Amino acid sequence: MLPTPKGDINITESLVKNLLDNQIHELSELPLKYLAEGWDNVMYRLGKDYLIRLPRRKQAATLIKNEQIYLNYLSNHLPINIPLPIYNGNPQGEYPWHWSVLPYFSGKAADISEIDANESIRLMDFLKSIHLPDNGAAPENEYRGGDLLDRNEVVIERLLSVKKHLPNYFPSIYRLWYESLNADKHQGNRWIHGDLHPFNVLVDHGRFSAIIDWGDITSGDVATDLSSIWLLFDDKNVRASAIASYDMDKQLIARSVGWAINFAAVFYQNGLTDNPRFKSIGEKTFKRLLEDFS
Repeated sequence: MLPTPKGDINITESLVKNLLDNQIHELSELPLKYLAEGWDNVMYRLGKDYLIRLPRRKQAATLIKNEQIYLNYLSNHLPINIPLPIYNGNPQGEYPWHWSVLPYFSGKAADISEIDANESIRLMDFLKSIHLPDNGAAPENEYRGGDLLDRNEVVIERLLSVKKHLPNYFPSIYRLWYESLNADKHQGNRWIHGDLHPFNVLVDHGRFSAIIDWGDITSGDVATDLSSIWLLFDDKNVRASAIASYDMDKQLIARSVGWAINFAAVFYQNGLTDNPRFKSIGEKTFKRLLEDFS
């Protein structure tokens, strides 16, 4: 089980203010407010309209560059907002990495928000809009979009850890995992978000206000993103509507279930250490899969 990693650098308000003063003068007088700190980034709100996103560890520095470069390859007309960078900040002094100023979107993470039923169709429309051939332009990502068989060893290890806490779930989840491994392989690489879990979906008054955190953007199997059906939607009928809206065949469903199991195992195992919200996301995802397929 992995605790939330420590940051490689202490990001303070004075550090952020200094970056703004030296690089983005036109925004430097706006009020600055700390918002949150995740595994990879620290977020500050800047005025009413902006969000500053700064990597807090070396591993995340590449991910912020992915957002700055590759979001421009996606359609300019998407049914849900994405945080296209407005300013790309540079390393400076004691701060060694690139950073971004993004538009600020209102809303809360999907795991602590009520989601309107029709938003499942809107999300599927969004995914169809981005799941286009990458034509060799996407960055590589060994952890997203590939063959589920490559994930087998680590997923089984995590599921065995989960088994100790959810013994009644394990047999059916284990079966579903192996069914996903036997599904037909995906054909053709398409752009994918790569990390479409509830923390990366903002909800405002029941509607999706933005899909955020595109550091894992890559290309590969769209099933990686479609796993979000079970990570996000609590109602079985809503999940069925999403599957029908995307026109998923049995093979794509099976692979999507496999990716949902992969993400759920990660969330549950890490949540056991220091994050009850992670644990809840994992358990709810397992429960939804069992409702649909056991």
